[in-house]
Amino acid sequence: MSNEEDVGIKAYTTKTDPFTGILRHRFTDFKVNEIDLNGNVAHLTNFDIPTPAVSIASADDALESAAAVAAAYETLLGADAATKKDALLAFLDQAKLHKDAASNNPAPAPLVLDNVPDKDLRRSVHQLFKNLSWAPPLSTSAVSFSNKTGGEPNLQGIQVTCTSSDPRKSQAGQKRKWQEREQWPGGKNKYLRFALFKENVDTHHALMSMAKALHLNAKVFNVAGTKDKRGVTVQWATAYSVTPEKLLRVNNTVRDLRVGNFSYVPEALRLGDLRGNKFDIVLRGLSAKSSDMVEAAALALKTSGFINYYGLQRFGSSSIPTHAVGRALLRGEWEEAIRCIMTTSSNTRPEIEAATAEFLAGGSPNKALSVLPRNLVAERSILSTLAKEGPGATVSALLSIPRNLRTMYIHAYQSYIWNEAVSERISKYGAEKLIAGDLVVPRSTLQAARSAKAKQATTSKTQEESSGGNLAEEEDAPEEDLAGAVEPHLVTEEEAASNKFHIEDLVLPLPGHNVLYPKNEIAQIYETLLQKDGISMTSSSHKVKEFSQAIMPGGYRHVLFKPTDLEYSVLRYDNKETGLAQTDADVLNGSSKLVLPENGKYLALKLSFSLPSSTYATMLIRELTKMPTTVEFSKTLQHPE
Repeated sequence: MSNEEDVGIKAYTTKTDPFTGILRHRFTDFKVNEIDLNGNVAHLTNFDIPTPAVSIASADDALESAAAVAAAYETLLGADAATKKDALLAFLDQAKLHKDAASNNPAPAPLVLDNVPDKDLRRSVHQLFKNLSWAPPLSTSAVSFSNKTGGEPNLQGIQVTCTSSDPRKSQAGQKRKWQEREQWPGGKNKYLRFALFKENVDTHHALMSMAKALHLNAKVFNVAGTKDKRGVTVQWATAYSVTPEKLLRVNNTVRDLRVGNFSYVPEALRLGDLRGNKFDIVLRGLSAKSSDMVEAAALALKTSGFINYYGLQRFGSSSIPTHAVGRALLRGEWEEAIRCIMTTSSNTRPEIEAATAEFLAGGSPNKALSVLPRNLVAERSILSTLAKEGPGATVSALLSIPRNLRTMYIHAYQSYIWNEAVSERISKYGAEKLIAGDLVVPRSTLQAARSAKAKQATTSKTQEESSGGNLAEEEDAPEEDLAGAVEPHLVTEEEAASNKFHIEDLVLPLPGHNVLYPKNEIAQIYETLLQKDGISMTSSSHKVKEFSQAIMPGGYRHVLFKPTDLEYSVLRYDNKETGLAQTDADVLNGSSKLVLPENGKYLALKLSFSLPSSTYATMLIRELTKMPTTVEFSKTLQHPE
């Protein structure tokens, strides 16, 4: 895995003394609560069932009893034509008895009603059997039949069937289904929104576990973003046509998950439907010499903010970072791109490492394919194509990688260039003021653009997305990309001198063919970096469009972020395993508040702050402590004894 300087993370905004601290010593040391588009922070506070949007027993289009249905049937057809009225009444009475959970009465046999030659009249008869809450689900279908007395051979009637009349189905199971399938309590709001609380479980695993426990297709669930495994998180989720009573079973059947705070909503969540996240983090075992030193660093962070770098997570965990793959693709170096993708990380299982190494040395792709796990999607796509088409099919192999992964490599390269450019901007001009030629997007303008984008996204959902959608596979929202939505403003000499704009408004472009570049020395930095890598934003060195600058319009990203709601406190404690934070579950369970010694031998820092989506909490921690954010470094930290 890369270190920070390898991906352009080099500068700081503050000059406080460095110290170290252990992050996520306990998973409760890292809490994340999602913030929705309206600014509501997700918390699990109750398990209340919301009031139904409609009264099940008195729906406008439902009849209240078997007698009422039979009477309505007679009214529609007329007394002479409704010869099956009594048979219908008996059918409905039997169906009602069959529904009773305490009854062992069998379901009635299907009943063919009278001849109804008129199409509109048949439609009205069909409607009689809708939303009968007192009966089991009844289905109706058009049938043709002959009059037994020798009349017309092709009469048009309707058959009514009690859906459990198939004897192969368990009556007990059917009755449970009736209870769940009775009229949807949300009315026109077909989705159930809920707070999903999870501990030490990633979002994808949580949704799959819920679906398995409730015997549902996982596609009924939607989330706005995925959350880390190692932590305690609460996020909003939606479920299509799943009642709160059914969903509450999760709390008793699925470990480390709880759901609650239910409401009925008209639309499913979709990836990106969030403003950001609220973080509550504990750093323990601090190496700082005093609490004053820690508080000074926290105050400086709140005052000056931190550089909005793309964090190391952006560049993957393999020994060769993802931006190196993107660079090779943009240069048309297909074999090099495959080598980068297939080179494993240092913590890969030995048999996988051996198989990929053998392949890279000229071995058979089939052998490596037989060893690689299915979660290595890009690697398996490459090997499968090479096995089928031969070793020369390098472009086909790369194009066989799913599109979202292919574009991830290109975006990682853009992120690398952005990080490098930001480091140069801060190094040359500091992080305090704007200069002429800078690009700015005021935060107020950004918020208005995001609101408009969110509204447009909501109104343009497809029917397929509204009926379930796919499980989120990305982390939170799509990257902040303001191309086409917000045009940055070029700061003039007069505006820079008068401080018309704030340093937090400063943006730099992600390289692309449709962005503006600063009108100062920073523009040259982009040109130098791209030329060094042999890449142009105006032309391509190869003819494969999917890996060219043609798919890189570019975008803009704010350089700094100031956590204005940052709160912090220094804690003392004696036991390194002491819980230093309460979760929503602790509060619901009535756990007592933490009581810590004033003069404990260990030092910890408790932080609370909010970040917009696509801003990395690890970069805030880096600015605060000045310690590296690599996994390798964190593994070297040991809690003091």
